[in-house]
Amino acid sequence: MSTLKTKDDEVFANFENMSVDRNIVLTLDWDTGTGITFTTIKPNEVAEIRFDNHTAVICHRSDGGSYGTCPDKLTIAKAGDYFQLLEDGEYLN
Repeated sequence: MSTLKTKDDEVFANFENMSVDRNIVLTLDWDTGTGITFTTIKPNEVAEIRFDNHTAVICHRSDGGSYGTCPDKLTIAKAGDYFQLLEDGEYLN
């Protein structure tokens, strides 16, 4: 689940929407204290997000649900990770 990508001095994590017809909203709750960010990923697309040396708790939904309805187990993302996101809030792997 890990592929390191570097561009200059920046390090990224990738999030692939495995759906063929639904957008997925990815929520990142950063360890930096800067709060939560949201990214919409279109079907069959990959979002490349800069992490540098930070981590974030991730959650993704395709049904319009909110961050508060994510699974109880926390998933942490870091630079070099590659996640394949399924519509139901699960991951392929």
